[in-house]
Amino acid sequence: MPEQFAPLIEQITNLTFQSGKKDILLIVDVTGAYANKEAVSAFVESGKKSEVLLNKTAVVGITGVKKIFLNIINKLTSLSVKPLSSMEEAKEWLLKQSEQ
Repeated sequence: MPEQFAPLIEQITNLTFQSGKKDILLIVDVTGAYANKEAVSAFVESGKKSEVLLNKTAVVGITGVKKIFLNIINKLTSLSVKPLSSMEEAKEWLLKQSEQ
């Protein structure tokens, strides 16, 4: 449910800060998920807050209108989230990025 995204995104953002880690490599799987304006706003707000902690972010399950939402998120934050086809591809991409 899209209305469940915003509170979940906020919880994940809080946990990210509580971890005390920096240069985090993150995979987000939105396969089968539906997004709405509230969810996109929550992602943008989270991205702005946590961009200082995130090194690279990969996202799996981006199809259809979610591509438009991802473009909005990338334009409004400095995260440059990379859409990938599968979880395995996302893991491989993040591993390569961490080695650079």
